[in-house]
Amino acid sequence: MERFEMIFPQHPLFKAAQNFFPGSMMLDAKKLLAVMLTFTIIISAIILLAERSNISSETKFWRITEKPNTYIDRIPTVRDFVPLGITYTLGENNTLRYIPDHPWQQSCFIFVAIGWSSNNDTLYYQGRLPFRGAFKPRISINGKYLSDVPVFKGGMYYYENGMEGYPYPTVLVKGQRGYGEIISYNEKDQIWYHAIIPPDENGLKVEIRGEALGVPFWMGPQEGPYIIHGAYSGVKDVDAWGGFWVVGRFEGKVKIPRGEEEIFQGYFLFDRATHIAYYAQYRREPQKRGSVLEFSCLAIFDENFIITLCTSRNPTPMRLPKFQHQGRINIIYNESYVFNDFALKSTGEKLQPSGFELKGNFECGSVDLKGRVIEYWPPSGWKRVRGAWWDSNGQRTWGRAFIKWSGQIRLNGKTISVEDAIGIGEFTRFKGTGVFTARGIIRYIPLEGGFYGIITDDEKKYLPLNLPEKYKHDGLRVWFKAKLRKDATTIYMWGEQIEILKIKEIKRVFRKGGRAEGLSEVKVAILYMRELGMEDGWAERLRMK
Repeated sequence: MERFEMIFPQHPLFKAAQNFFPGSMMLDAKKLLAVMLTFTIIISAIILLAERSNISSETKFWRITEKPNTYIDRIPTVRDFVPLGITYTLGENNTLRYIPDHPWQQSCFIFVAIGWSSNNDTLYYQGRLPFRGAFKPRISINGKYLSDVPVFKGGMYYYENGMEGYPYPTVLVKGQRGYGEIISYNEKDQIWYHAIIPPDENGLKVEIRGEALGVPFWMGPQEGPYIIHGAYSGVKDVDAWGGFWVVGRFEGKVKIPRGEEEIFQGYFLFDRATHIAYYAQYRREPQKRGSVLEFSCLAIFDENFIITLCTSRNPTPMRLPKFQHQGRINIIYNESYVFNDFALKSTGEKLQPSGFELKGNFECGSVDLKGRVIEYWPPSGWKRVRGAWWDSNGQRTWGRAFIKWSGQIRLNGKTISVEDAIGIGEFTRFKGTGVFTARGIIRYIPLEGGFYGIITDDEKKYLPLNLPEKYKHDGLRVWFKAKLRKDATTIYMWGEQIEILKIKEIKRVFRKGGRAEGLSEVKVAILYMRELGMEDGWAERLRMK
């Protein structure tokens, strides 16, 4: 029998076959040629998919989870604080830089404090070390924000062995007029230091020493898996974040320019989160992603407890992985509990709530609190911005709020009465018009006499109230623009009712490059997610268009 060796004795595929098969099992030339061609096609397809997705076998991907990460209860290490080799690299002159080729969105080094002085002055403070961009710390004393505050700009510098006055791992950003801003971490004693350092004795000076209490609130280890923070308003992608919050009590000094120094005591929260555009890991294209919708993140401080939580709602018409919903209640009788079984309700105006209701259960106890907003940031109110990719006329807002909470908490039969506990929260809100666009397939539904529905690419079901006759064909692929009609009544108990505004058939024709309309690039990502062993099966449910 003719051997392939007589034709292509030096071909690498032949050599591989020689190593794989014993001599007695070698195939004849035609069969081995067929094997070689099949193998070549498979390898070529894999290479093509990798090239189109700009993915290499050495690229790291940040995973997500649909489960809460509040079950993590370890204390943050210096490596969690500044994850060199995971998120950052250390460049010249101690400059921190992102690991390249990843769609990082934000690194949070945010220090929030609420305190009181012996003169009964009230301090609301937010400092932030900007990794990119610029930030002006917000300092309010008795409701009046200081105006003579320097602006700080990235880059960020990291001193693992500390710097003058702070002998612990420290990050630094530089500001206008010679100012500096730092956060430093004493891991052994769980002490966090934050300071605004003036160029001379006449400048603004802030020094805060915060002692962490209880168990940190984890969004996820820096290496993942992360949780979903929200959906971007400008592109079909989601914001995933990992990292942690620590909470506790602080003592600090604030000296305003050419003024007296004042000492404050109270509560603090340090936010050390990292955000990444999740699906952009698979589609390396620069995009204007917009804001993240729709989330609520807040902390409630009381002498008997501290509550931290975050929860988000998916405002898009897409079926996406589960958004974040997790909480923790800390230092309640010197104990800490996971608090994931809760409901947070906003009251008042949709785009800028004036109050909140928090109810839920945790091991051995329950929470029943009501909050009223006492101050907004920005002070003038949350700015309304029009438009999202799924609803061009919808409105969205971002803002912070200081909130006073009252009610009760029960634990092991004991009741803690809560009166005017102070809280701070960050929120985004979206108010849609109910109009959206999607792609899907017309299906005949043989129920209750039979009717036609639309099942979209992300497996949502819609019941059109005015589907034109020419589109009543089972299996027809369509693009449509529709408005939700929750006010309408029908005998059909199937899907969400919609009014079709525009509709057209999608014909499966190939374009240049061999791509058919309707072939989602994310399917490439799904293949890679399966290959990478994504958990919980959420990738199987996702269809992005």
